[in-house]
Amino acid sequence: MRSIYINDMNTIRRIVAEAISTITKRSLGNCVALTPKRITDYVGINVQPVTLTLIKYFLDLMVKHGDARIIERTRSRFYYLCKHSEIWGKDKDYIIDYLNKLED
Repeated sequence: MRSIYINDMNTIRRIVAEAISTITKRSLGNCVALTPKRITDYVGINVQPVTLTLIKYFLDLMVKHGDARIIERTRSRFYYLCKHSEIWGKDKDYIIDYLNKLED
């Protein structure tokens, strides 16, 4: 499968929101572990590394706001989103508005 290059922030925001919404709604536990690559895999696209960096930007904003935590392992970084988060189980449109608010 050929990888695609996405540099439009609105598209990236939509991808992140769609993945988080679906993952948290289907979760049976209290927390989910996310990486930029898992988000693109969940949505079903194969992207260039620069796009993964843009997804990481949104995940870092969530950490800065206090809705996610970072767990660092050897050569990998996991973002943990738990039920106390404002966006847990919300729909895609709500999460897009939330990400817009974080950028301001």
